[in-house]
Parts: sequence; structure tokens; C-alpha cells
Amino acid sequence: MITVVLKKLVVALMICNILVLGLAPVVEARLIGTHEALQMTQREEQLARINRIFSGSEVQEQMLAFGVEPKDVQDRLAVLTDEELRQLAGRLQDMPAGGDGVLAVVGLVFVVLIILELVGVTNIFTKL
Repeated sequence: MITVVLKKLVVALMICNILVLGLAPVVEARLIGTHEALQMTQREEQLARINRIFSGSEVQEQMLAFGVEPKDVQDRLAVLTDEELRQLAGRLQDMPAGGDGVLAVVGLVFVVLIILELVGVTNIFTKL
């Protein structure tokens, strides 16, 4: 009986300390403009389009042949800026569909990996 009361007292004191010391998480709510909402939607659409292309079996086989894991590609796509993502989506859209398009996609992935390596976002090539 005493331990239950003591536990409740300790929990209540911890909650008070968190609130008094300001350790509670801060939440920011704000309105976003139409332009910002459209940019977020476009980014999601571009990511979905690129992911559809990269999820193809031939593309994944080529990436694995180069020693690039599909999970690594997903992680790198997530850190691309909006402009880099827009450029990548544009290049992928301009590529021909068919046999030589797969190699072009793999080449483009390789170029993206090199850019991310040079910028310092990744260190995949230091493992080789």
C-alpha cells in the first residue's frame, strides 16, 4: 500500500520537475502557404515516381552488381534537396523506356552517389 502511494508521489514529482524545468517537448503550429503545400506534394510525387523506377527488378539487380544496397538508395533519396530531387526526376522522365534506359538509371544512381560522397553526406566509397 505504501509502495503504491510512494510510486505515485515519485511520478507526480517527476512530472512537476519536467514541467518546471521546461523539459517538456515544444510543439510549433503554424499556417503554411499554398506554395509550400504544393512543394511538399510535388516532393512526395517525385519521390514516389523515382521509387517506382528504382524498385524495378532490373534496376535493383544492377545496383546490387555495383555493390549498392536498395536501402542505401532509399536513404540517400530521402536526404536530397528539393532541387536535386527535381533534377533527378526530370532526368529519369527524359530517359527512354526499355533496355538502355536501365543502364542509364543505374548510371544516374551512380552519379548521385558520387555527388553525395563528394558533398560529405555519405561515405559508401571509403568502404571499397
